[in-house]
Amino acid sequence: HDNTIDVTGTDDDGNPKTASANERVTVRDSAPAMSLTKEADTPSVTEPGEDVEFTITVTNDSPRDVITIDDLTDSEFDDVADTCLPTFIGSQLDPGESASCSFTEFIDAPHANTATVTATSDDDDPLEADASARVGYRDTPASIVVTKAASGGDVNIQAPGEQVTFDVTVANASSVEAVTITSLTDVVGQDAPFDITEGS
Repeated sequence: HDNTIDVTGTDDDGNPKTASANERVTVRDSAPAMSLTKEADTPSVTEPGEDVEFTITVTNDSPRDVITIDDLTDSEFDDVADTCLPTFIGSQLDPGESASCSFTEFIDAPHANTATVTATSDDDDPLEADASARVGYRDTPASIVVTKAASGGDVNIQAPGEQVTFDVTVANASSVEAVTITSLTDVVGQDAPFDITEGS
């Protein structure tokens, strides 16, 4: 902006006098800015998997510009368009204003994904921001339980001894893991272990 002031007058002898002054003010445009965050409601899930809610938040960080959200994409979840686009697309955010959207996905492995948002300022400047979220995955360990009991309950035998039948039960104590039995042995006294599946 240029501004000039002109002054005219007359001295005490009646002579005309003039003077002028100019001042220039430079107006610097404030650059528009936008940020994006993406958060999961849990840092990790346990096998076999869980529903996780993700929240995406777009913020207009511009000091003066209004921005309009144009598009939102996600690196892993195509259905984010169905959930969040109706909320975001065309939304206008004043300086400092935010808009958020949440959606739920089933996570059954270590997971990371990135959301990207594009927008335009009221000066037609294009804007883009992205943010990522990570969810860990905790394995549920396999577990087995073995019980052994004399058939028919407590057994009292007389010398020199007699045949006793034992019932052996192997149970899978894991809630999610299948187990495969690879061996089943028994030990009597100081004798060597022997395979009790033979003949069964």
